[in-house]
Amino acid sequence: MQYDIVKTKRFKTAYKKVSQLKGFKEDIFVQVVTELAEGNALDATYRDHALMGNLRTFRECHLAPDILLLYQIDKNVLTLALVNIGSHASLFR
Repeated sequence: MQYDIVKTKRFKTAYKKVSQLKGFKEDIFVQVVTELAEGNALDATYRDHALMGNLRTFRECHLAPDILLLYQIDKNVLTLALVNIGSHASLFR
């Protein structure tokens, strides 16, 4: 199953900042997004998990110790929405 990738405005803005950080690795980001878009489960090292509460429709995975990708998969319309990217502090204020 292949999902279409949709990038939110918030994600695009945050990505510009995060991509400049020393700990950010473009190849890991591309690998993770490709796996998600192909409908595959991520390796346990990325600590992928569903969120709870108001964010229960979203998932989060770790690209680096404090670089997280917030995303949402809609199986009805086959989309992978990249919602936000950043540190714990920047994502969950």
